[in-house]
Amino acid sequence: MNITPIIGLEIHIQLNTKTKAFCSCSTDYFKSPPNTYTCPACLGLPGALPVPNRQIIKKGILFALSVNATIQKETHFDRKNYFYPDLPKGYQISQFYKPLIKDGLVKITVNEQEKEVRIAEAHLEEDAAKSIHQRGHTLVDFNKAGIPLLEIVSEPDIASSKEAKIYAQKIQQLVRYLDISDANIEEGSMRVEPTVNLKIKDNKKTYYTPLVEVKNIASLSAAAAAIDYEIERQTDEFRKTKQEKNPKNKTTRGWDMDTKKTFLQREKEGSADYRYFPEPDIPHFSISDDFIDSLQKTLPELPDAKMARYQKELTLSIYDSSLLVEDKDLALSFEKALGEKPQKDFAKFTANLFLGVIKKHLNETQETIDIKRIKEKDFTYLFSATQNGDISSTVAKDVILEVYKTKKDPQSIIKTKGLSQISDTKELEKLAQQIIKDNPKAVEDCKKNPNSIGFLIGQLMKLSKGSANPQLAQEILKKLLG
Repeated sequence: MNITPIIGLEIHIQLNTKTKAFCSCSTDYFKSPPNTYTCPACLGLPGALPVPNRQIIKKGILFALSVNATIQKETHFDRKNYFYPDLPKGYQISQFYKPLIKDGLVKITVNEQEKEVRIAEAHLEEDAAKSIHQRGHTLVDFNKAGIPLLEIVSEPDIASSKEAKIYAQKIQQLVRYLDISDANIEEGSMRVEPTVNLKIKDNKKTYYTPLVEVKNIASLSAAAAAIDYEIERQTDEFRKTKQEKNPKNKTTRGWDMDTKKTFLQREKEGSADYRYFPEPDIPHFSISDDFIDSLQKTLPELPDAKMARYQKELTLSIYDSSLLVEDKDLALSFEKALGEKPQKDFAKFTANLFLGVIKKHLNETQETIDIKRIKEKDFTYLFSATQNGDISSTVAKDVILEVYKTKKDPQSIIKTKGLSQISDTKELEKLAQQIIKDNPKAVEDCKKNPNSIGFLIGQLMKLSKGSANPQLAQEILKKLLG
């Protein structure tokens, strides 16, 4: 039995406009008291009319340009009718007949192989309110009602949970580079909803399992876990029944973080169930070529282009380049440290500092990099000092981290802590003799296998707090060990 997963992703991106999609209420509602950012329009009160936010059109077009999509210049909004307590109007203003964006393309790299994921469409819509379930009751906070969303719908080109996670990360990276959303999935400004079914070939016959959409996902790791669970669940169900259900039947399932399983929520509605029709309170509108061209000129250098430039101009590896461009602020900080015309050796040295101690510090503290703390002169000084043999590369790493934390200059840190590289032969011999005395077993191992001298060198470097000249230390240890 040959099983092929068929996976698509619907990704909802909360656009970072100052006001909501169709009213003047502020979008800065996070951690605010419930129902304090509302008005008659976003509450759907009688007589209140929606007014489209020009910025959501602009941000949608920027995304379209970044994925080489078709922009539908004649477009409009539609009403998506359904009843739910968190939908104040009883309908959602969305796009169905003429979505703003069609036919985009995103390239991802999986196991060092490039793969294309097509974007079927991306449309603008408003978010619903937030339901809060507690003590057997459901409360509704309408602060989120009317927040602008860009829903990005992929074609089912994804074949594994790993590919799905990489694609979602690529979308997240793109919208952050474009500065149209912070795409923070933990805070709700990005939501990922996988659709999963299976193509099964058995005895020369092909079956398709029914399509499942999974909701209530709070992280990209959870999205990958939900996909893996659905693949396993649908496979087991087919093996038990050996029957193909109607593949057009769609169900919505929720993801339970505690049990790590999906659970049935409802039969998935079709488009006819939503009774779409053009929004009568918002006129159809046209997007001019001049407006699109003006936005094209504002596009920043995108991750793929930046990564290619790092490899070509700075001769950095594919791996280092990909890590540097993962985060927009990290990439901009790296470029600030390099200056305008960096040498290739300096670029490699600086990249190692960013991808080593600086990135480790950011991961441990869960902070984003503060670009104001990055100064080109600090990195050029440490590079020159390392090249001249004044300090070791280990000391350079320790110093740049302290420079970042304290905003002190590297010269004073090196001087105050006495971190200048030890190249004095007599002083290094004393340290080497101490290491030989303290590590008799390692000395015996080294006599049997000279390649194990690395341990003793590491101990000497540790004793000297990274200040010993490593090449000279190795020579002295070899000499003393015979």
